[in-house]
Amino acid sequence: MSENELLSLRNFGQKSLVELREKLQEHGVLPEGAGSDGSGGAIGSGVTDESLNGAASPTTSTNGEEDEE
Repeated sequence: MSENELLSLRNFGQKSLVELREKLQEHGVLPEGAGSDGSGGAIGSGVTDESLNGAASPTTSTNGEEDEE
């Protein structure tokens, strides 16, 4: 999602954008200084479950059992 798309969300302003960048940087998802130039680029475009959780989460099939990968 681009910065412009985020800013168009109700109750999501510049302060929220700055806080989002800071949190993504804290978790190592967004490199230091990335996205801070106001270019309107995508924030968190490299975000994956693995980068947020530190490990891949198992996939669950439609019958509720874990699939082996």
